[in-house]
Amino acid sequence: MKHQLEWHLIEAGRTKRDAGAFFGEFPKCEWNKICISTNKKEESKEAYILSRDNQIVVATNVVLIKTEEDILLIDTGTPVMPDYSQWTGSHLRHKLSGYNITFKEITKVILTSPDMDHAGGIAHHDRSSNLIPTFPKATIYYHETESVRARARSIPIADHSFEIWDKLDIHPVTSVEEILPGLIVHPIEGPSFNGSIVEMKRGADRILFMSDLCPTLHHTNPDIIPAQDDAPDQSSMERARWIDKSIREGHM
Repeated sequence: MKHQLEWHLIEAGRTKRDAGAFFGEFPKCEWNKICISTNKKEESKEAYILSRDNQIVVATNVVLIKTEEDILLIDTGTPVMPDYSQWTGSHLRHKLSGYNITFKEITKVILTSPDMDHAGGIAHHDRSSNLIPTFPKATIYYHETESVRARARSIPIADHSFEIWDKLDIHPVTSVEEILPGLIVHPIEGPSFNGSIVEMKRGADRILFMSDLCPTLHHTNPDIIPAQDDAPDQSSMERARWIDKSIREGHM
């Protein structure tokens, strides 16, 4: 039997990042030349507008995957309610409706990070202001580890989503795991101690969703490691390993 797989990259919202922290020790005079556009019409995935307070706006991407039996999301984007200082509200419901999909039809969700821009969409408030699961029928796959970050975080965790953790169908991932045929979760303890990346292999297709391990095309440069990563050295080694693998095996 031939396995069917359909996937779509969805921009569910946007977040603001401090550009200095985002590009780490890479000198500003260098990243300012290759990454920053002074013309808003030229803004793209390769060029960003630098604000007066040294921030850039980055897309929060979600991957929609449809197979014979499942409708799956990799990450959930920002919360529905915006925080105008750090993130926009979620457009995920509207974007999914374009594929004739509702939240209740989602069967599996993989969280690649506990941060607000990845896990913020797990929960939302109903009309009575009660916090409820966004995807009531989904199993949530999450890299579980006992590692604890010692220093303060600069990016907010999706605390409101974890408040309802006991109401969710959680499947902890502690090692490499094949969630569906050809869909593999790889735990990564670089950008986040609870982080992961997702590999898709079906037929001749090879797709790698590296999440915060490589947040932009510019981060394929080995010298650019975000300062906010939980384990920057680990990020550097893991990214180099996975980029080499993607080149050898022809990942998108």
